[in-house]
Amino acid sequence: MLTPPHDILPKARAAAVKALQIDNTLAEAHSALANIKTIYDWDWAGAENDFKRSLQLNQKDATTHSYYANYLAAMGRHEEAMAETYRAQELDPLSPIINVMVGYTAFLKRDYVLAIEQCRKTLEIEPRFFWIRMGFGWAYEEMGMFERAIPEFEKAVELTGGTMGTLAGLGHAYGLAGCKQEALEIIRKLQDKSQQSYVHTRS
Repeated sequence: MLTPPHDILPKARAAAVKALQIDNTLAEAHSALANIKTIYDWDWAGAENDFKRSLQLNQKDATTHSYYANYLAAMGRHEEAMAETYRAQELDPLSPIINVMVGYTAFLKRDYVLAIEQCRKTLEIEPRFFWIRMGFGWAYEEMGMFERAIPEFEKAVELTGGTMGTLAGLGHAYGLAGCKQEALEIIRKLQDKSQQSYVHTRS
C-alpha cells in the first residue's frame, strides 16, 4: 500500500534539514533534500542548488546524478539530463533502476527509440523488474504502437500483482487503442483499489 506523499515527505524533509544543520557537508542529505524540493515542493532553484552542492561534495553518487537528471528533464534541459543519467549509469552500471532511468530520461526527451533500446538492455540485468515493462509500454504508446504497448503493460500488471500505477498504465493504453470495455474494467478495478489505498497522481 502506498503512503500519501504529504504523510512522509515533510518528515523526510525535516530529517534532511536537521542532518544538514548538524553537518552541512553531508552529500546524501543535500541530495535527499534536492529530490524532495523537485518532486514535492516544486522549489526549482532550491533543488538545483542542493543538487550542485551534493555533487560538489560527492561526484561519485550514482543516485544523485540520476535524481539530478530527473530534475533537468523536468526543466526541459534534456541534453544535460542525458549527460547526468549516463554519468549515473557509468557509476552503477548494473543497477536496474539507474538503467531504467536512462530509458525514462530518453523517453522524456521524446527519443522513444532510445528509450526502447535502453529497456531491452536493462532486461538483461533484471528481467523481472516491472519498470522495464512500463518503460516499453509508455514508449510504444507514444509511438502509437498500441498492439505492442498493451502486452507490456499487461506484463507489468502481472509482475506487480496489479498495483495502481501498472493498472492505470494498462487502462490508459486500452483507452487510446479504442478498447472501451477493457478500459472500463480497469477503471472499476482502480475504483475498488482507491477505497483501500492511496492513489498516486501518476495513475
